[in-house]
Amino acid sequence: MPQTTLCLGIAADDLLRLRRHPLLTTLLNGRASTTRREIALVDTAADEAGSRSLAQAGWLCLNEGTAPHLLPFRANAAPLPDIAALGPLEILAQGRIERITLPLSQGRLQLERLDLARGRQRQAIAVLRFEDMPAAAAAELALSLCRDFKPCLLGAAAPLPLAIGLGLIVPVPARAAEIAASVPETDSAIAAACAILRHCLAQFEANIQAVLLGQDSEGVHQMRVALRRLRSALDIFSPILPPSWLEALIADLRWLNAPLGKRRDLDVFIEETLQPLRAAEPGIKGLEHLQTLLDARRQAAQQALQSALASPRATQWLLRLTRLAAASEAEALTLLDPAQHEAALQPAIAFAAATLRQRRRKLKKLGERHGELSVPELHRLRIRAKKLRYATEFFRYLFAKKPVKLSAMALARLQDTLGALNDAAVGDELLGGILGAAGEDAAAAAIAGWFAARQSMQLAQLGPAWKAFAALKPYWRDALPQG
Repeated sequence: MPQTTLCLGIAADDLLRLRRHPLLTTLLNGRASTTRREIALVDTAADEAGSRSLAQAGWLCLNEGTAPHLLPFRANAAPLPDIAALGPLEILAQGRIERITLPLSQGRLQLERLDLARGRQRQAIAVLRFEDMPAAAAAELALSLCRDFKPCLLGAAAPLPLAIGLGLIVPVPARAAEIAASVPETDSAIAAACAILRHCLAQFEANIQAVLLGQDSEGVHQMRVALRRLRSALDIFSPILPPSWLEALIADLRWLNAPLGKRRDLDVFIEETLQPLRAAEPGIKGLEHLQTLLDARRQAAQQALQSALASPRATQWLLRLTRLAAASEAEALTLLDPAQHEAALQPAIAFAAATLRQRRRKLKKLGERHGELSVPELHRLRIRAKKLRYATEFFRYLFAKKPVKLSAMALARLQDTLGALNDAAVGDELLGGILGAAGEDAAAAAIAGWFAARQSMQLAQLGPAWKAFAALKPYWRDALPQG
């Protein structure tokens, strides 16, 4: 497996204790060394619009001593720029780094403390950096250290949170399509499972800093999508994943999704219902007060989400998933029951075709009655469409591009037509206990009417959307296992 760098936050007081940890002492493969250097964040001078060349391209430049080091801070960063061709660079923030390097039998462990100042603003961070290690080994070692210490998730290299804290860059939310896909090492189903889990985890990690900052609701949305994709991947591959791991991983995923979902539901209601309604009907009594109440709830939900992400439980969950996703085919087999080996080693394309067939059948069985379905049944239809869409996206690399794209587009359209139903259900739950019944409260009545209009408009498109999906032929049919 490729080498990786894993970075976790740590309390500054724990750095020296970590250096003397008995586990690390036994893994030492040479003498530890300590270095102290001046560091600076640099970029070109701002143009008339306030933009800087490196930041505009999605890169952060850290000078350690005199050596520049470029770090991408967004998933779709431009190609690595030529620093020498940029001309003079301006110092944006400067400070110091203290680093203890522990050479281990596999890679290095860096214990670092960074301090940066920008005028009167100062930011500091202490980190554990597992460098040039196989990802599985890094995650396993980090999990062992979690028993005595409480590292937290960063989702980024150490200078990036400092630059964000100093207001030098703004973290950009990352969509799944912007994350480079991990190529399976073989064509087996278990290799595909690990690669897909790695991609889902990469999207989750790429949105951590945007969610922690809390200024952009899109980061919350993309992290929630990452968790839904992870849940779907664990469900799809459950027959060939370690049974002893699955229950705990799914339980922790649900735990983390609770505060994330609460924050996201508030974002959707405020931004897609309340604010447009206020703009369209500014005279409705009670909407401004409702905005104030929901803004306070959103702030509380953000604080709860930040606490969850900073907790040891979230860190250990991510490390366990990383350990599983980073396993080679041979390593993964050692985690499985012998009875799972045959299914795990089957061709990925055959596993994918069987999965897609099963999910399409479940969707069609319910969807063929779309014109007579109750509201709860329409909600189940939306969930089945979403599950098939995720499976379609996961396995797209195994099939021809055009039919996969057409299927994904049809499923996305089908989901969108059913989205108003879910929004209304979530909105009713949010408003419970805040406003009175629709007939007694002007704001509640206006919101109910808004939802009804949206539902009517979107559900009018359900028939055409279903017809477009049902007309598509199963592009995976030829790859189905024989017999």
